[in-house]
Amino acid sequence: MIAVESSRASDARRHLSATIDALQSAVSDSPELAIDALRAADRLIASAVAAIARGVIDSAAGLPTPLVLQMDARAVGYEARAMTRTASVLSSMPRTLAAFRCGLLSWSQTRGIVAAIKPCRVEDRIEIDRLIGSQVPSLIDADPDRIVEIVDDEVARRRRDLTERREERAVERSFIAFQPRLGGRTMFYGEGDTASVATLVEALDRAAGAPANQEDDDAPTRAQQRYDALIALAGGSAAPSARPLVLATVDVNDLTAGETAARVLWNLAGRAPRLSPIGTETMLCDSAVLPVVFDNGQPIAVGNTTQPIPRRIRRAVTTRDQGCRFPGCDRPVAWTDAHHIRPRSHGGASTPANLISLCRRCHRRIHKRGWRIELEPDGVALFTHRARRYRSDPATGPPRAAP
Repeated sequence: MIAVESSRASDARRHLSATIDALQSAVSDSPELAIDALRAADRLIASAVAAIARGVIDSAAGLPTPLVLQMDARAVGYEARAMTRTASVLSSMPRTLAAFRCGLLSWSQTRGIVAAIKPCRVEDRIEIDRLIGSQVPSLIDADPDRIVEIVDDEVARRRRDLTERREERAVERSFIAFQPRLGGRTMFYGEGDTASVATLVEALDRAAGAPANQEDDDAPTRAQQRYDALIALAGGSAAPSARPLVLATVDVNDLTAGETAARVLWNLAGRAPRLSPIGTETMLCDSAVLPVVFDNGQPIAVGNTTQPIPRRIRRAVTTRDQGCRFPGCDRPVAWTDAHHIRPRSHGGASTPANLISLCRRCHRRIHKRGWRIELEPDGVALFTHRARRYRSDPATGPPRAAP
């Protein structure tokens, strides 16, 4: 039996090698054949992933699969691990694996799906597998990213805690760094959370004005315009206060179920980033809001943009607070949002008596942990959480425990 199986494998290898040799010369001169070859390669990878999922390589080689892929298939470490991880996830997602094997999903799309679904429980993966099986046939001619977006949205709906944790990590790890280089140049780079980057991009685009005509060879790129705008703003040039624009979307089929989603509109490549419920509540305190109602992917109603806090009101609040008012926080006023003590969604007014300055980190903490804030007529703020209460005087140093 072993000899028969070995003979079949040898015949298959020779046939595959001959087929590849015959195609190579033709592919080099034909774009259609080149695309076909890439699609055929994806289906062969799918067959290999299916074999890995069944444990064929482990049992035959007596070595861990990633190591076999590195030594025998000449896969680099991260690629070998990615293929093994994909096989592990797809072992509980038969519809997705079948779509991959028959060419309805590419290797790129499959990796995107696996990356999105990685944190989900097995039972969630089974449900999302059914969703993929129902959606893939209708998305053959759609943007290749669309199926990954559908899965990503479904994961976000099922695991809202993950979206919240990602937002919190982004806030905690936001930074900008400057690195001098030879020749008098300096490289700077960084990363930030969605709300902060949206605010920054909005400010730069307002200051930069309209994009230059790129048909003019001497015209600056948008990136150069934004850099010039950054220098102008840093030099103190006057510019309107910039706040991010939140796209509040809801499908009519979800209205009764209370399922809503919010995204941030910004002038950057890619789709608008999704916000968690906590992130949405935080941004709604101090952002312009554009409500849009959809029906199966088609917008059927667009409301008026709800304007953010008037500039004169914001100035009055920041003058009173002089920085973040959360207990123990000393972040400066330039880092703060204006938090509505009574939410805007519940009729809270944008007045100094209903606004208090909080940095982005403390602002999220207020919404997530359920802190209660009382603002006295003299500007004293009382922060209460469970049995603990703290007093924060306006612009007079750090808060202290309230009597």
